[in-house]
Amino acid sequence: MSQLDRNIRRIPVTIYNRDYLIRTDETVEHVNRLAGILDRKMRQISMGNPNAPEIRLAVLAALTVLDEHTRLEEEYKGLLETLDKATEPEKPVLPEGMDPGQQTLDDYGKDE
Repeated sequence: MSQLDRNIRRIPVTIYNRDYLIRTDETVEHVNRLAGILDRKMRQISMGNPNAPEIRLAVLAALTVLDEHTRLEEEYKGLLETLDKATEPEKPVLPEGMDPGQQTLDDYGKDE
């Protein structure tokens, strides 16, 4: 038995009135949270589509969750970019025609 096989557990969940046994190395709490999200999405979608087949509800729920995830991921990346820009040291603005290596009056006396 490999190390991975020893960490696998079977976790029972109920999604949209169906019982499933999930094989995973995740925690019970995590799997139950995911199952709860999917169950709520399927029920929410079924309210607007009462005659929709269960598989259609599952696909629509999965697409909805993936859409939310993708939007949050994009927002997270945007926030990281904003944070990176906010923490970058400001580059001094040089007067027109000034060489970046050229000393200014402010630089004289710093080495002494």
